[in-house]
Amino acid sequence: MKNIKYNWATYGCGVIGNQLAQAMQALGGSLYSVGNRTHSKAVEFAQKYGISKVYDKPEEMFTDENVDIIYITTPHNTHYKYMKMALSADFGDVFSVMIASIFLPFLPLLPIQMLIQDFLYDISQIAIPYDDVDKEFIEKPRKWNTKG
Repeated sequence: MKNIKYNWATYGCGVIGNQLAQAMQALGGSLYSVGNRTHSKAVEFAQKYGISKVYDKPEEMFTDENVDIIYITTPHNTHYKYMKMALSADFGDVFSVMIASIFLPFLPLLPIQMLIQDFLYDISQIAIPYDDVDKEFIEKPRKWNTKG
């Protein structure tokens, strides 16, 4: 059986992030990269565990082609926001080209068009990492509603 090495990234440097890094080291592995809302904490975490790549913004981690698995270790009430960012990073491009290619005998978007579309989308997401948890989610915990 072939051993496959995956590049793990963690977003969050708290207790769970530390446990993940320690567990990976105990198994003879290590994290590929780390990100955090506070860049200095991510740098400190990276130095502690010998991680070479630190992200300034979550979008950088979510769009890094070398990252195979992202473990979001932020407080539970922020998971939804970061999960939506990760899922939306390139899903639209892949899905639209895949569906369009079924019906069209040519590539529906040129690579430069996809890059421009991604760039414009990324600009629209700049404010998200600087957002805090809404007060109503802190005051009264809620169940996660996946229906929208």
